[in-house]
Amino acid sequence: MCNYLRRSASYFLFVSVIFAVTYLLMVLTSTTRVEPDQLWQFFMSNNGMIVLLFAVVISLAYPLFGFAKKSVTVRDISDLSAVDRVMEASGYVLTQDNGAIRRYRPVKALARLRMLYNDTVTIDASRNPIEISGTRTVVIVLVMRLENEQ
Repeated sequence: MCNYLRRSASYFLFVSVIFAVTYLLMVLTSTTRVEPDQLWQFFMSNNGMIVLLFAVVISLAYPLFGFAKKSVTVRDISDLSAVDRVMEASGYVLTQDNGAIRRYRPVKALARLRMLYNDTVTIDASRNPIEISGTRTVVIVLVMRLENEQ
C-alpha cells in the first residue's frame, strides 16, 4: 500500500509539472485567456475541477497499469551471471542482494528521473522461472533481453 501511494503521489507531481510547463508556455506565447493572477479562478470553475479530477484519477490509476511482474526461465538458477550481464548492459547496478532477491537501480540520474524515482527493479530468483518486477516498460525489455541471453 505504501508503494501504491508513493507511486500515485509521484505521478500526480509529474502531471502537475507537465500542466505547469504547458501553462507557462501558453503564457509566454500569449495563447491563453487565463492570466496568471486569475489561475485560481480557473481551478474553481467547472473546467478547472475537471482538470484536477482527471489528474487525480490518472494518478490513482497509474500504479495499476504502470508496473508489472513477469517471469522468465533461466538455464541455471544457481548461476545468475546472465542476469547480471543483462542488467549491467541495460544500465542497472545491483543495490541490494538478499540471496535470492536482488534489487537493481539505473546508474544514470536522467533514467531515474524519467521513471519518477520509482526505478527499482526487483528480481526474485528463489525459483525457476525467476520473477522480475518494476516499471512495465523496463520489465518487458529486461524479460526479452534475458530470453535472448539464454
